[in-house]
This record gives sequence, C-alpha cells and structure tokens, in this order.
Amino acid sequence: MLVWETIVFAAAGLVVGLTAARLLPGRLPRRPLTLGTGACAGVLGGYVTRTVLDGPGHLPVVLLGAVLVSAALVSLLVRSRPPVAGRARTDAARRPGRSGRGRCARRSPRRPGPGPPSAWCGPR
Repeated sequence: MLVWETIVFAAAGLVVGLTAARLLPGRLPRRPLTLGTGACAGVLGGYVTRTVLDGPGHLPVVLLGAVLVSAALVSLLVRSRPPVAGRARTDAARRPGRSGRGRCARRSPRRPGPGPPSAWCGPR
C-alpha cells in the first residue's frame, strides 16, 4: 500500500510542477528542476500529512496535503517579473553617479549631509 501511495504522491507533485511550468514558462527555472521539485515535494507532503493523520485510510486528505506542499515548494522557484523597459529598477539606477559608493562617500550637492563624517570613515 505504501508503494502505491508514494507513486500517487509523486504523480500529484508532477502534475503540480507541469502545470506551473506550462502557466509560467518565463518565470520558472528549467523544466526538469520544476518537475523534480514538484515530485519530491509531493512525496514529502504526502508522508508528512499521512504521519500527522496517524496512518493510512485518509487518502483524499493526504493527497490534498501532498498537492498543497508541492504547490508551496514549486512557488518558491518562481522568479520576479522582468523589469518593464524604460523604467528604472531602483533609485540608484536613476542617478548614475551614486552606484557603488560606500557609506563614507561625499553627498551630492543637491542633498547636503548632516555634517562632517564620523571618525570611523578614516582619514581624509
């Protein structure tokens, strides 16, 4: 019985991974990673749910737990959307001279600082 449940949990995870890969092709990594994550998460979720419910006999609920855990772990693979063309990602990208400077960098003339730098900035 346990072997069949494992196959069912892995198949449910594969279905979740395949569905996610088909719906979000540009936002997920390579397909084998997505499908493998779905299958492993389905097996893990099925066994955890089966253990929590104290043994066999609750297959629909255990299968639901496998699908939910699989969906949660596959969702961790989703990347953020690519930036829209023409819009800067951050404030530093809009001001070209500000990137790469440390905390001791001089402030721009538009926005004066609070005063002289503290002693931890080193000699000037």
